[in-house]
Amino acid sequence: MVIFYYGGSWDSGERGDYKFVGEALASLVFIVVISDYRVYPKVLFPALMEDPTLAAHWIKDNVNHYQGDANQVFLAGHSVGTYIGVMMAVNAEYLAKQSLNPTDFSGVIGFAGTYDFLPLRSDRLKIIFGNASEQPKLQPINFVDGKSPPMLLAVGLKDGTV
Repeated sequence: MVIFYYGGSWDSGERGDYKFVGEALASLVFIVVISDYRVYPKVLFPALMEDPTLAAHWIKDNVNHYQGDANQVFLAGHSVGTYIGVMMAVNAEYLAKQSLNPTDFSGVIGFAGTYDFLPLRSDRLKIIFGNASEQPKLQPINFVDGKSPPMLLAVGLKDGTV
């Protein structure tokens, strides 16, 4: 089972844009859920983590109904979606609200994710992520402790941003 979170700069994106990911993984006999979630301006950080963790909880509770194995669930994503999956895997605070732990997941697969992106330069990101003194809490790299599920983090060779 793969839970895939799409990208979109924290203020856009649609799960329908990632249908090709679901089809590709399904063709390899994975069960795939492309999770939707609210974005700015509907939510700000840390509330933007609520929908993804709710989805992860529902999937863990219901995967067996879809011939999946609750002990073989992976978090995956692209761009902001990778941020979401990695943040859930390294900062137990988000999953704990749903009675889950990072170790409840078999691994994380990320494509072109953002893990260490301070200082914030755009006014939009400053609104989304708030007070500068709190911003280190939004950096996944600050929570890495070696206790998270295994991760495969990929980036394109020509990606000069990530």
